[in-house]
Amino acid sequence: MFLHEEYLSRHNINLPFVVHGKDSSLILKNPSLPSSWRVFKVSFTRGYPTGAYRIVYLGFRHNGYRDKKYLDVLFESPKVHYDQLESYLLSTVKIIDFSGFKPVLNFNESMIFLWESFLYTHDAWIAGRFKKDFLNLVVGTLDFNKSIKERIFLIRKAWSVLSKQPDDTVRNFNNNFKNFIDDKSGWLNNLIKSKIVGQHGFSL
Repeated sequence: MFLHEEYLSRHNINLPFVVHGKDSSLILKNPSLPSSWRVFKVSFTRGYPTGAYRIVYLGFRHNGYRDKKYLDVLFESPKVHYDQLESYLLSTVKIIDFSGFKPVLNFNESMIFLWESFLYTHDAWIAGRFKKDFLNLVVGTLDFNKSIKERIFLIRKAWSVLSKQPDDTVRNFNNNFKNFIDDKSGWLNNLIKSKIVGQHGFSL
């Protein structure tokens, strides 16, 4: 938690704020649609005098491994300058249709996000390369009747098998997706949560 975030929390000040000068990503999930994920990302590019930002809202491309294009851009901003970021972000979260997607900050949910995103973007690769034993393991990881703890155990087991593959498929995925796991993006969660609560009248 950042110092100004802690101050606002300690004094019960319900005021959205923006963190400058870094990349931030937030994973979102639709609870009513199993294995359905989105990413809201603010990327920062250094430059004179203050750098600039780009805001994107991303979905996932089925079998995107084929051309190494795993993501579909659902929204993309123009270049946003430092002094414009706060007002632009606040207006952006009001116009994006999040369609039931809610922020995920739990570590275990983030691990499930990585796994399910891999399965969706590498569906044909997995089906064509692996035999029945591994495919049954994959089915187990997607069994929503299992506890989160049980699913995480099976997911780790599956990643262990995949890590032994000789090509760069898993490495390419990791290079694109692991940076979405960001424990310093609580401020983005607060922005999106305030928008969702304001529109739909429920809390997250």
